[in-house]
Amino acid sequence: MSARTDEALDGSWSVTVTLPVDFPPGEVSFGIENWDYSTCADGGSCAGPLGGFTVEAMPTAMPTAMPTAMPTAMPTASPSP
Repeated sequence: MSARTDEALDGSWSVTVTLPVDFPPGEVSFGIENWDYSTCADGGSCAGPLGGFTVEAMPTAMPTAMPTAMPTAMPTASPSP
């Protein structure tokens, strides 16, 4: 999966990625490709734009209670003589 942006990658931007319904639950990692490391000192350590999150399974739908059977005809009372 991927998302693209033309915004400056200065830390103030964001992007939304919609996961498909059948995306498996579990740990996910992400990163930014083509990150500009030119500002890092030679031989030094430089933080990279990486992260992660957990995809949780959707809860299964609880079965709904079926209505109890209703009588098809109600008994009627005969008028008294």
